[in-house]
Amino acid sequence: MCINAVFQLTSECTSLTVTLVITVRKFLSLLISIFYFGNAFTMLHWVGAVLVFGGSAVFADLHNLLRRNTSSIEKKTRHKHKTH
Repeated sequence: MCINAVFQLTSECTSLTVTLVITVRKFLSLLISIFYFGNAFTMLHWVGAVLVFGGSAVFADLHNLLRRNTSSIEKKTRHKHKTH
């Protein structure tokens, strides 16, 4: 089942996107395992979490996406105030 989803993702996305998705999935599996078995979540785990999700944010270009959405909302708000 999981491998079929990976094959489908591979056919629709770039290899970098597939690698990113698989890496994040593995990281989430690790977190679930740590919490389920009650193991410690050390400082190195936190560093890894920041690297994984920070890299994901950089790849997804979240900063520009958020900036575009914020400016779009501001324009709508200004337009609404001008018309009323």
